[in-house]
Amino acid sequence: RGGRATMPEPTSGEEHAWGRRDTRRSSRRRSEADARDVFSQLYDIVRDVRKEDASRMDRGLELRDAVGRLSATAILLAVSEASSLFEDGFRRVPRKPGAMEYIHLFENEHVSMGIFLLPAGSRIPLHNHPGMTVVSKVLSGALQVTSYDWVGEMMTARDGSCWGEGVQVFDGVVGSVERGDGMGTTRVLFPDSGGNLHRFQAVSDCAILDVICPPYNAREGRTCSYYRVTGGDERRDVRDGDGCDASDGCDASDGSDASDASDGSVAREGGGRVKIVEDLEED
Repeated sequence: RGGRATMPEPTSGEEHAWGRRDTRRSSRRRSEADARDVFSQLYDIVRDVRKEDASRMDRGLELRDAVGRLSATAILLAVSEASSLFEDGFRRVPRKPGAMEYIHLFENEHVSMGIFLLPAGSRIPLHNHPGMTVVSKVLSGALQVTSYDWVGEMMTARDGSCWGEGVQVFDGVVGSVERGDGMGTTRVLFPDSGGNLHRFQAVSDCAILDVICPPYNAREGRTCSYYRVTGGDERRDVRDGDGCDASDGCDASDGSDASDASDGSVAREGGGRVKIVEDLEED
């Protein structure tokens, strides 16, 4: 009557179906908004980073603390949501089945940021970060970390490989499982301290966020080289809760129990001075 059409009243079942669709759309919008917020926070952290900051320990510690304040759980959820936010998703570096995978998040001449996905049992061999500061945050799982710093000058062998003397500064398991608060363990290494050479072994499936300042660049002398440890002495207890020792002005744990580091890492006895040789055969 009056020329107006009337819509049929929905059944109770149809009302529930509409409500579920609205709820799903609302939940999806919230998920996308949360993901965008996480990526915005990550970008805010790195946008003012400059390559010169690598030589400043205070800037490295600021970067570590800023990354440490982000929820590991929120970062993982944001990455899983990324395919709906970006047409092509993130650039992933393909690997053979069961091997490590890398999700590239951001890079400019000053800083790079990405996530390593390591299946249980996989490893990243001992490698260096020349002139670089690196912040690593374990987002999920447990990771065996062994790290060293150079002591003295590097030598060159007849086969062209480099070798030198190093000191082990950390040997332990780090991860988000020990913390139990969804934040993840965050560590930092510097050009000359904090374990600039390290190797990773995945105790369980794990994800690690890496922020590197500045990125590897062969033209500027920052190439990634792999190494092997050929021997050592002066066994000692290794205690390091944040990736650099207390003598460098960092907040290393100082308790008496080597298995109870303040950041949830499980430190074990490590080596003193060792001979570290460049491994020319490592991929």
